[in-house]
Formats: sequence, C-alpha cells, structure tokens
Amino acid sequence: MGIHMPEGESVAERGHRWVVPPRLRTVEDGDQERHATWLELFFDLVFVVAIAQLSHELVVDHSAEGFLRFAGLFVPVYVAWQGFSFYADRFDTDDLVFRISYLAAMVAIAAMAVLIPEVAHEESTAWFALSYVVLRSIMLGLYGRAWLAVPEARPLIRFYGSGYALGVLIWLVSLGVDTPLRYVLWGIGLAVDLSLPPLAMRLHVRVPTTAGHVVERWGLFTLIVLGESVVLVALGTAGAEWDGHSVAAALLGALAVAGVWWLYFDRHASIVLRGGTPAVVVYSYAHLPLLL
Repeated sequence: MGIHMPEGESVAERGHRWVVPPRLRTVEDGDQERHATWLELFFDLVFVVAIAQLSHELVVDHSAEGFLRFAGLFVPVYVAWQGFSFYADRFDTDDLVFRISYLAAMVAIAAMAVLIPEVAHEESTAWFALSYVVLRSIMLGLYGRAWLAVPEARPLIRFYGSGYALGVLIWLVSLGVDTPLRYVLWGIGLAVDLSLPPLAMRLHVRVPTTAGHVVERWGLFTLIVLGESVVLVALGTAGAEWDGHSVAAALLGALAVAGVWWLYFDRHASIVLRGGTPAVVVYSYAHLPLLL
C-alpha cells in the first residue's frame, strides 16, 4: 500500500536553483494529477486562526447585526485565500521568492486575524485595512513577477493586476475617512476583487486552472471551517452546565456539522471540473455562502 505525499520538488532537492521563474503549470503539466503542497497546507494554518476569531465573534453576537458584521469580515479573508490559491495553482515554482512571499502573506493574514475582534467593535480599523493592503500588495508583486516570466499569461495578469491595484487603492483611500464610510469603501474594494474572475471567463480558457487541484484546495478550506465548528461546539458544551438542554444543543450542533461534512464530501471525489470553464468560477463562488 503506497503512501501519498504532497508533491513538489523541495528547494534542497533543487540544489543551486534557489530562484526559479514562475511557469504556467496548468499548461506545461498537462493532465498530470496535482495535489496540495506542504507550503499550501502550512499557508492554510494561519487561516485557521482567522476563522477561529471570526467564529468567536459570531458566538458572542449571533444577532442579525452580528452576522452581517461577521460576514463583512469573512469576505476579505476568503478573497485573500482564494487569490493566493489560484495564483499557486497556475504559477507555483516553490522557489525562494515564492516561499518568502507566502510566508510574508501569512504574517499579514495573522495580523488581520488578530485585529478581527477589535474591528468588530469598531477599533483598529485602520490597521486592519493596512494589513489587507499589504496582503494584496504581495499578491500584486507575485503577479508582476509572473508577468515578466510567463508572456502567454500576460492578458490574464494584466486584467487581474489592474483589478487588484484598483482594490488596493480603494482600501488605501478608506484610511482617509472615518467609519461607517470606511466600511462602504471596503465593500466597494471587495466587490471589485470578487468581480474579476466572472469578468475574466474568456481569459481563463487561455490560462486555465488545474481543476482537480482547485477541488482539493476548496475541500481543504471547507475542512478548516468544519473543524472550527467542531471546536466551537466542544467549547460551548464545556462552558455549559450538563443538563438536558445543553446536551441536546451539543448533540444537535455535532449532528449539524457531521451532516454538512457528509453532504459535501460524500460527492466530493466525483466532482469533475474543466480548468478553463465557468464551472471553476461557479464552484469557487458557491463556497462563499456555503462556508458563511
């Protein structure tokens, strides 16, 4: 019985090739099966912190207003994860620059995660915005590098780079105004980011994704959210008196999480997407309300 390991040639195995220009993996690798790398799995860990902070705020205030606040902070976290995941799917070479960029992005995401409780109470909103700007600027730097190394992907890079730059500019402008107008500008910036993949359908055909890798990556993010749900059910039960109501609530919470897992992953292995079709975009965007 074989043991599957995440793929990817390590920097040590490459020896002197510490800097490897981006390449369009989705074209060069053809139909070769691809799985999440160790760096991608490590990258996901910082999002566990962000989801935990978001979930805690929803537990503290699960009113309609609290849910809207939770959703407003969940979207930039999801957009950030989605952007880096799609970039890695197309251009990952796992070289020194790529690794440092992703580790720096993890620091920016961690800063966003730490600031979530304060932003939920309308504090430190400027620092949250700055963290997001840094995060998206790292993304812009990676796309700039891909622009130089992958000429055939330049139409897509130009489109996404322009959109990301506009989004960053809007978030920077938000630093010059007070709340609630600052939140309005955040929403506009996020709307710009979210509009890019649907508007770039034709470009996706020319610069496709690895459909199987996309399905796996989104499944892993879903596991993060489900895992946090399990943790919250357990913590909520630990903080309650053991009576009929708390036991019933814990059982219903556990059954709800298990039911979502069952419905989602029971058909996960049979999902077939085509890397350059609208199905990939629809699949990604359908996860946003699902995970919320």
